[in-house]
Amino acid sequence: MGKITHTTAGRKLTQAEYEADGSHQIEGDGTDIVRSATTIIAASDAPAAWLTGADVVCDGTADEVEINAAIVASGTGQTTLLSPGTFKTSDEVVMNQGGGVLKGTGWHYHTSTGVVTGTQIQCQETMTNSVKISAEECQIKDLWIDGNSKATQFKNEGFYTTISHVGSVNHTTYSLYGISAASGYTGVLDITDRCMFLYKPIRIKATATTIDGQCYFNGDLATNCIILDMVPCFNLIGCTLESFSGSAVTFGEVGARFGMNIIGNYLETAGTVTNVFNFAAASTSIDGFNFTGNYLAAAGTITNFLNLLNGSSVLAEGNHSKKPIFIGTGVTSAEVLVGDWGSVSYNSLTGLTYLKIIESGTRFTGIPEFHYATAPTVGTWPVRSKVWDTVMAAGTIPGWICTTAGTPGTWKEMPPLSI
Repeated sequence: MGKITHTTAGRKLTQAEYEADGSHQIEGDGTDIVRSATTIIAASDAPAAWLTGADVVCDGTADEVEINAAIVASGTGQTTLLSPGTFKTSDEVVMNQGGGVLKGTGWHYHTSTGVVTGTQIQCQETMTNSVKISAEECQIKDLWIDGNSKATQFKNEGFYTTISHVGSVNHTTYSLYGISAASGYTGVLDITDRCMFLYKPIRIKATATTIDGQCYFNGDLATNCIILDMVPCFNLIGCTLESFSGSAVTFGEVGARFGMNIIGNYLETAGTVTNVFNFAAASTSIDGFNFTGNYLAAAGTITNFLNLLNGSSVLAEGNHSKKPIFIGTGVTSAEVLVGDWGSVSYNSLTGLTYLKIIESGTRFTGIPEFHYATAPTVGTWPVRSKVWDTVMAAGTIPGWICTTAGTPGTWKEMPPLSI
């Protein structure tokens, strides 16, 4: 059985004691409880310890009424703790107190059955938002949000929002929609610590967004995983993105981005996908783009691992995909190191396996160098571009060099090897 204790007394508190001293500790793991909270709310099916020790007990009908009232009563900078069990809502849960925390006791998604245990908010009626964050510096953590095919989205309108260890599933449009109704942007958004977004994409418009901490996305072979509207700074680090038929990450609105890092992610899909990372929309660009250490394990039909149309200061290295990285004609200042597990498409010349792009000219700052079987016959190339033959032996030429810039320019054989 569980217990709710106080730092100064091993017994149940009176309401006066609770309000007089905000230091509370709840010990346990689902039937027991551990944390510090201003208000504790129990679901109708919560364990007995929670039902007897909670400030508010819901009845399983329109539970958002009790939750929202507790959030408002708690005020700014306070925590509302939800017990284990299922909170059944007929309208949105609203976090409208600045600095507020809405916290569950954690959740576990049983992959074999699809059953969720822990703290769960489950929508019962048709609604736009299952949960809405509308104040600054809010946190939502350690709970599962089930749209139940009745809610359109889980929405963040707040600034400086942290979403950690949250599951969002069965929404009809977006697992997370992060655009502020007032300004169009949602400020800084941090999504971390094993969040899970299932079956619908997240769509974000924020001045800076970081997604890390082994978060998981599953597009259910129906759509994209992540749609970026105007997100100037974006970091996607150490996450898993699966079962998408659109793209893992793509642009929504057009415009310039800068400071983008996509590092150390695992991707897998059985779908037919043109671009796993699709940054090829006209009038879009990325300035300062680090695309490193990403792994694609695809059983589907994939055209490009990355399609980048416009940008500058681009670094792509150490990626494992066996699929091309396409560098568009609007990219400048790029260095692409692909390795044996991918290829580069440059100026329509496809199938170029690793060497390097370091070119100094109108397109690249440095000299483009590739492995290829013949001299280029397509594409626009600057002087001193080099293509190394894929097979080298004594007495054969090692490759070709561009002596006159053009489309494709003038290419001359290099002197034969004298090995």
